[in-house]
Amino acid sequence: MIGTIIGGLSVAMKALDLISNNVANAKTYGFKTSSMNFQDVYQQDGIPSRRVGEGAKLAASNLRHDVQGSLTLTGNVLDLAIKGAGFFLVNDAATGPVKYTRDGSFLLDANGFIVNGSGLFLQSIDGKAIQIPRQSQGNFLADLTVDGQGRVIATYEGQKPVSIASIALAVFPKPGALTPEGRGNFSATLQSGQAKIGAASSDGYGSVQSGALENSTSDIVKEMTRMIAAQQSFSANAKMLQTHNDMTARWVK
Repeated sequence: MIGTIIGGLSVAMKALDLISNNVANAKTYGFKTSSMNFQDVYQQDGIPSRRVGEGAKLAASNLRHDVQGSLTLTGNVLDLAIKGAGFFLVNDAATGPVKYTRDGSFLLDANGFIVNGSGLFLQSIDGKAIQIPRQSQGNFLADLTVDGQGRVIATYEGQKPVSIASIALAVFPKPGALTPEGRGNFSATLQSGQAKIGAASSDGYGSVQSGALENSTSDIVKEMTRMIAAQQSFSANAKMLQTHNDMTARWVK
């Protein structure tokens, strides 16, 4: 009995943690809603017809990377949204490992590198940090665009547009198994498989839309409904535990 109650409390607490994270990130660009799967636990006596329930446990936690978030138009050329499959590649150009993100909130740093909110550098298809020179042949940068294929195109005063780099995208066999690193960044795992790097709008990769950001896929109404159900489950199991403790105390007396 006590094991079943504790199992119920554990399930409810894990559900509340996950739902709270979904709610907290309802306004985070590129955030994907997580879900949990639970399974029943039975006594292992080897006789299927005599299985006795022992509560429940967490079976799996899944990130819904297969769901496309709606887009918010910003008009900022370095706000980039992926329409379809893929992740941007970002890293510390000096020593850091590559991370993956759907949050396309980028900007130019003081040295002309395209970076995200964590200060990580956006990577090109050739594995280099993308840098936009402020001048070319003595002429200043006049315009910057990013097309649907992820090509970063700069126009300098009095010159024709020139392609600076092509933004790299990564896809995974099992993107739901990526490990969250915080601030919208993920790292690859053995379960997710190795990243396959390619260009936007090519086979298997989504396109890039400049001047837009992908919204979170969290539905605040659905998440609050799930939270109420999880709270009720936690409360019911807590009351059962209190009743169990009261009964045990009477027997001991």
